[in-house]
Amino acid sequence: MDGRPQVAILLGVLLFCLPAWFAMAQAGGDDPGTLDPEAVLRRELAARLAGALAKRPDAEELVRLVAVFGVVERAGAGFYLAGASLLPARSVLSVTLQYEGKIVETRRAVVGDGGSFDCLFGPYRDKRVFQGVYSFLVAYDRERQPVSVQEHPGTPEESRSWSTLVRVGDEAGEAAEKEEERRAYLEYVKALDRLAAAHESEARAAALKEKYTIGANRDFDELSWRRWASEWRESLDREVTRELLDAREEKVLALILPDAFQAILTLASYQQELHKIDSREVYEHHGRAFAPEDRTAEGGALFSRPAVLQQIAATRKRLDALLAAPEEDGAGGEEDRRMEDGKSGEEGGGG
Repeated sequence: MDGRPQVAILLGVLLFCLPAWFAMAQAGGDDPGTLDPEAVLRRELAARLAGALAKRPDAEELVRLVAVFGVVERAGAGFYLAGASLLPARSVLSVTLQYEGKIVETRRAVVGDGGSFDCLFGPYRDKRVFQGVYSFLVAYDRERQPVSVQEHPGTPEESRSWSTLVRVGDEAGEAAEKEEERRAYLEYVKALDRLAAAHESEARAAALKEKYTIGANRDFDELSWRRWASEWRESLDREVTRELLDAREEKVLALILPDAFQAILTLASYQQELHKIDSREVYEHHGRAFAPEDRTAEGGALFSRPAVLQQIAATRKRLDALLAAPEEDGAGGEEDRRMEDGKSGEEGGGG
């Protein structure tokens, strides 16, 4: 039996259906599994805010904001901000997400024909989003608007800004995570203390020729000292500096204790400077030229031993205060202050 008619029919069906299949693939279809994670996250979070901006802003407030945080299957975690405004179409807005007073990300939003705009932060699939209160700052800079916007009747004559807050998780969860991070940071401080003690002990031993000597006359063995000094610096970098920075860049969206994080890095850098100073003194004590890696940046008295020791003491005092165990009384005071000027819910809020 000749199969050519059947083949012709099959080819016709394929040619008829391919454009539709291709269009569905481009648009993603209705199946969330076929959409890219950002599109899935945007659609799901936008649906959670449906109807939240039914009330239009008045001429005085000019902009109303609502925002939400959520974790969406097949996409990840993210924040979604939506706004209704009386701003001209194509107005450009800067949207900044902040946590613990520090900038997390800044993105751009463009006002549509009806005055609405939105902005998605995420998806965050491989980064931990700590619990707590996140703030959004939306800024309108008149000087940076397109000419068509600046010339539009009713365009604001000065720059303006608006904000809203979103709570992720709850207060108990936030407190537990802060305690977890506080204890982790204390381990880095212990590592710095251990390295500082080893540095002091070895530098003294090298100066007194108790170690790092060679031959019957116990001459200074600068090669062995240089090797130990290099290993010490590598330990500082590996156990503290590099590990902290890698964790910041790869594992978390924002720092839950940003000031303590920076203080640890600052303390590590000053300990490195002290190590170079003492290493140079070991070489000079034995009448040798110091190794190139022990050279410090130009700075005169700023990098003298007394100055560096003073900075270490001041940084350590501040770090101890930052990592002190939290007081149990008045735990809700900070939460009340942060939420005072905005609204929030378990996963979203608006102001």
